[in-house]
Amino acid sequence: MEAVELVGIAVLLVCAALLGLVVRRRLLDRAGGTVDLSLRWPDDRRAARASIGWSFGVGRYDGDRLLWFKTFSLSPRPRHVLRRSMLTVRQRRTPHGAEALAVVADATVIECRHGEATVELAVPSVVLPGLLAWLEAASRYSLM
Repeated sequence: MEAVELVGIAVLLVCAALLGLVVRRRLLDRAGGTVDLSLRWPDDRRAARASIGWSFGVGRYDGDRLLWFKTFSLSPRPRHVLRRSMLTVRQRRTPHGAEALAVVADATVIECRHGEATVELAVPSVVLPGLLAWLEAASRYSLM
């Protein structure tokens, strides 16, 4: 093969991957209840190796679960599943320093406990009341 053909194949593969990301995002949004949010598992060794550890993603409410899908992945399955009954908010803060560039725009960071693990969610400020209401409804929801 010539170099031009190899470059053409590489460009085609990159375009196919980008198209796959767009189609996957559309399918996630089609189901409804989605929100852009960044996630960090400080207890995770992979996050500790990263300079900041934040990952962009899409959260989707699914009954008593918050499914988190990594933005730059073609996987149809969520990377993390947060169960509402196991999720408690410990504190809320604004992102600081380089962290402000690593999370979604206009974010508020909430530190939560999920079982024994600590997880941080960076959600757009306009979405925060909805997320907190969803969490508060856990006790009332389970009584129904």
